[in-house]
Amino acid sequence: MPRFDGYVKEIGRGVDVTSMREWVLPIPLSDWPTAPRPTLDPYIIGFPAIVNMPDWHGFAVEAAKLIEQIRRLDLPVLRGKKFYDFKISTLVPWQFLGTHEHGIGPDMHRWCFRVHVPIKTNPSAFFIMDKAYQMEEGFVYMVNVGRPHAVVNHGDCRRIHFMFEVDDV
Repeated sequence: MPRFDGYVKEIGRGVDVTSMREWVLPIPLSDWPTAPRPTLDPYIIGFPAIVNMPDWHGFAVEAAKLIEQIRRLDLPVLRGKKFYDFKISTLVPWQFLGTHEHGIGPDMHRWCFRVHVPIKTNPSAFFIMDKAYQMEEGFVYMVNVGRPHAVVNHGDCRRIHFMFEVDDV
């Protein structure tokens, strides 16, 4: 499969994120590495907390449950693909992550796209690329994070996404 050249595209729906949401919400922000800080100034960049450590509060167990659900959906764009570098991120209310882009994973020559599965969101949380995308809980999105993008949470609750990279195998 060639690299995804678009921006953000919904590729599936119907993922039950309840288990992951119930697991992650009670974890205090102070337990997240580089805990996020809220700011009312939209020009101050606040880095989200991102965790990709399997042993962190049992993250590997929760990630495996969600991955199994996604595999069972049998989404054509994910069939026969390698999933790796599982992570979870959170932005607190009034947090803004400014425009950036990045390379993905150790096998960039094979990398296709990143998958986002919103676990907790609100109507004022957006992924911004060519336009503002309001990603819905329980949906599966492919995202080209090699393009410049930003993330904003101007809502009153945290925005939490489960993410992973997708390669051809």
